[in-house]
Amino acid sequence: MSSKRKHSSSWAHFTEDTSERKRAKCKYCSTFISIAGGSFGNLNRHMKTKHPLIPLTIERQSPVDVPDSNSPQSNRISKSPSEASLPAALPQSSITQYIRKPPPIRRVEKIDRQVVKMVAKGHHALRIVDEIEMRTLIEMVSHCPGYQLPSRKTLSTNLMVNIYNEVMLDVKKKIQDAPALSLTTDGWTSSNNESYIAVTAHFIDADTKLCSALLTCIAYNERHTSQNLCKFLKDVMVEWNISHKVAAVVSDNAANIINAVRIGEWRSVGCFAHLLNLVVQDAIKDISDVLSQVKSVVEYFNRSTQGLKKLTATQQQMSLPVLKLKQDVPTRWNSTYDMLERIVQVKDAVIATVALLRSDLSIKEDSWEIIEGVLPLLKPFYEVTVEISAEKNITLSKVIVLNNLIQSFLQKHSSQNDKVVSVQSALKRGMENRFKDLENNVLYAECTVLDPRFKQKGFRNQRAYDSIIHGLRNKIGRVQLPQREDHQASTSTTAQDPTSSNSADTTEKIKFSIWEEYDDDIKKTIRPDNKTAAGIRELDKYLNEEYLDRKKDPLQWWQERRHIYPHLYAYVLKRFCIVATSVPCERVFSATGQIIRQRRTLLKPNKVSKLIFLHHNM
Repeated sequence: MSSKRKHSSSWAHFTEDTSERKRAKCKYCSTFISIAGGSFGNLNRHMKTKHPLIPLTIERQSPVDVPDSNSPQSNRISKSPSEASLPAALPQSSITQYIRKPPPIRRVEKIDRQVVKMVAKGHHALRIVDEIEMRTLIEMVSHCPGYQLPSRKTLSTNLMVNIYNEVMLDVKKKIQDAPALSLTTDGWTSSNNESYIAVTAHFIDADTKLCSALLTCIAYNERHTSQNLCKFLKDVMVEWNISHKVAAVVSDNAANIINAVRIGEWRSVGCFAHLLNLVVQDAIKDISDVLSQVKSVVEYFNRSTQGLKKLTATQQQMSLPVLKLKQDVPTRWNSTYDMLERIVQVKDAVIATVALLRSDLSIKEDSWEIIEGVLPLLKPFYEVTVEISAEKNITLSKVIVLNNLIQSFLQKHSSQNDKVVSVQSALKRGMENRFKDLENNVLYAECTVLDPRFKQKGFRNQRAYDSIIHGLRNKIGRVQLPQREDHQASTSTTAQDPTSSNSADTTEKIKFSIWEEYDDDIKKTIRPDNKTAAGIRELDKYLNEEYLDRKKDPLQWWQERRHIYPHLYAYVLKRFCIVATSVPCERVFSATGQIIRQRRTLLKPNKVSKLIFLHHNM
């Protein structure tokens, strides 16, 4: 490393990554920061945002002769000749204000002991010491020695309420700034039989990034009828003032919520991942006897300490990676695939261990053949579900493409095993029945066309593609740009008339005033057609652009071209905000289950709602 780099004040807080010389490691949170360009801006930025309480520059005092404390000169430090001509500097702070000395070993041991005690006494997970918020809290407290923890009452009735209100205002501003959004909704029942319902919003922000926010997660005591659910959704929209900008409501495919969306006259999008799961669950009924054998083996090893110990030892003896078996859960997507994949990975160890301990549970040879034949059929469903469940990427534009790819794979795949062929046929029927005529669905098709990675290539039905393009031409032609953008678009394409400027020459004003009536008439009759034509020209130009690489970000592509295609971009914001799954709500309830665990069963529902809101939106 160059001397210049090492002498930067930033290195007081970082160490160089020895494995990769273009990175630096933060001493406080162990985060790796890029320094590839030779600049230390990233390091300084990290310190200011993540560790604002730690001074960026560490002052170091030069060695000086310290006078006797009784000497009259004790309050002054003599200057060297070279310093005598310099202007008086600000008083130097003590070095202890900037550099933390390593704490005494005994004190470290006492604190470590207290950490263990807190985890043990409070039934906390061991991973609490790895949680970024916990580490941040400890770091902040270490710089504020006089800080005292708030009481439970203060935390509950004061701090949490105030911060909740602050976060609520921040989320509301983001929601109001969004030109359009989609909603996902789902329900959940806690272990103490309390019913909750959640709504999340998804939108494209000013930087053309896909964002999400939890709008509400409340205890819901009404019957889950379509009418009640419709009223609930309407109330949420009114509370957040978003009734006019909801592009679609995404949910699982339960009849009550589908009907609720229909009653509310919103566009409905069924959770793609849930539909894929239903296709798989229906298809594997043909091999239920094989699955029962696998489940029995998995359940045995999950229950038996002796069996699990022997299985582990067998894997080690066979030089296999030590892997635990996985149990499938019908309500959890991909769990059947996970279970079958894992038991195939440890097949030899399972066969050997079961033969020794429970020969009655052995999986038959023909069953192993079926399992190994079905796995390749289920793998595309697994991969697609994982990909489509991402929250930070646009997903609806992929659905038509992925549906076509899965169906193409199922058509080409071949097997000699009758049971495997039966599963394959069931998967094909399920895909055809549940995703029939998908290319003619306006929401899915428009998203596909507007994704620069897919456009026409996403379609197999030329007639469906032509129909969508025809509809888009009409819609894009009617897009109204925000006033500022509309003005910029018109001024950028129209040369400024010199006569419109203020002129002292009255003769010039009189000379051209006769054209005013004509100009006004032209503006009234031609401008609407020009706007319509502008949108159509944008669409035609966009369709002739080169395809974007599949692994690139289409949102970034549109961000870079938003001024080239202003009408198209405005419409893209109303389509790319629609997500393909209700997974975001599923994740809300995953966190809800952690909040309403054994130690918090006495929390009132309104407190639970606030905690969940803060968990997802802070």
